[in-house]
Amino acid sequence: MNRIQWGVTLRGMNRWLPLLLCVASCIQPTRPDPGPSSVLQRLDDAAAVAQVLAPGAGPHWVHFWALWCTACTAELPRQVEIARRLAAQGTRVTFINLDGYDKSPQVEEHLAHLGATAVARQAQLNMALDVEQVTRLFSPGWGGALPATFLRHPDGSPAAEVMGELNPGEEQKMIEALSMQKPEEEAKPPPP
Repeated sequence: MNRIQWGVTLRGMNRWLPLLLCVASCIQPTRPDPGPSSVLQRLDDAAAVAQVLAPGAGPHWVHFWALWCTACTAELPRQVEIARRLAAQGTRVTFINLDGYDKSPQVEEHLAHLGATAVARQAQLNMALDVEQVTRLFSPGWGGALPATFLRHPDGSPAAEVMGELNPGEEQKMIEALSMQKPEEEAKPPPP
């Protein structure tokens, strides 16, 4: 390339360079899919939901919530405080989020801000599941309204439930239900 051609090429580049820089700055690099959340257990089917309800050591407090639900986000700090007290007494605590997997980063951020990840198991429900099938697993009378809180005996059977915000009186009744034994548990002899 001789000197004249080189000069013409540089002048042409000077004209297009601002446009190229503008276009380049508008292009966002593609980020890989972060994959499953490290905090939120995904509940992809009824079997996974049933596993959450499986009997275990101690009673089980299960709370359903979502970021889009104003009552849920207002109540969640109190639920975290309840979870701290119950976990210290040996109660299993699970918070199940209903925002959908695409909201996992926002859900995790909200839970971390409240300190919920340290006191309760976190799960997120696949919103493609049949809502009626899932709600029947928790309570035949529950239509899926949020927030909703369920207390289960160690054998997985229902002990108490509240649909809607948990007021202090209902909270106290649910916590008192923890100390109540089912009649058939009282009749069993203690293990050897």
